[in-house]
Amino acid sequence: MAAEDVDVWRIDADRCDVPAAWAGAAELRRARTLHDPREARRHVATHATLVAILAAALERDPRALRIVRVCSWCGDSGHGKPALVEATDPPLDFSLTRRGAVALLAVAHGRAVGVDVEPLHQDVDWAAVARRTFAASERRRLDAALRWWVRREAIAKATGAGLALDFGRLDTASRAPADGWTRVALPAPWAERCARVLVADLDVGGGMEAAIATTAARPPQVRLRSARVRRPFAR
Repeated sequence: MAAEDVDVWRIDADRCDVPAAWAGAAELRRARTLHDPREARRHVATHATLVAILAAALERDPRALRIVRVCSWCGDSGHGKPALVEATDPPLDFSLTRRGAVALLAVAHGRAVGVDVEPLHQDVDWAAVARRTFAASERRRLDAALRWWVRREAIAKATGAGLALDFGRLDTASRAPADGWTRVALPAPWAERCARVLVADLDVGGGMEAAIATTAARPPQVRLRSARVRRPFAR
């Protein structure tokens, strides 16, 4: 995998058959807090598949990988962008998102990435969302509201800012250049770390809207892949 590439894996959480223990103790605990047993199974399957894919990319035993969360805003280890405990050269970054049975995992070397996915049909008052979180140029074009929302989520994940990022000061509706990537200026204090991010829409099908973001200066080559992992490391 070249440094300028990003692999985006589409994961079917209902079809992945990997050991639940690979998800890690923290994700198993989170699964137990979910009231819907089906969603709990999907959560575990998605995170176990995440470990399987990262282990394959690094050529390591999935049982040896440790993933932690650290918030870049407050430093709390209870939430934030997931990261590998062990350093890699070049650094490996990843972002995971899931809605129902559909999950997306973006994996990159040497650049930060963020990815988000949402179903196209949902009961959301986008006019109310727009008043709180959209720029003026975006509020005039509410037909694309969900697309702008997933772009924001992808940017928040790529930067590690999460909901601490002031969404109302992001303008993701600017016309994209020929390469499909839009350059978005970050508000303070995040602009001190990275003045701009790149964001692009992803066509993942299945009635889903998706976007990917990166903090790198140059657009990556994005490869969409399908993951239906069935115990690839069985011994």
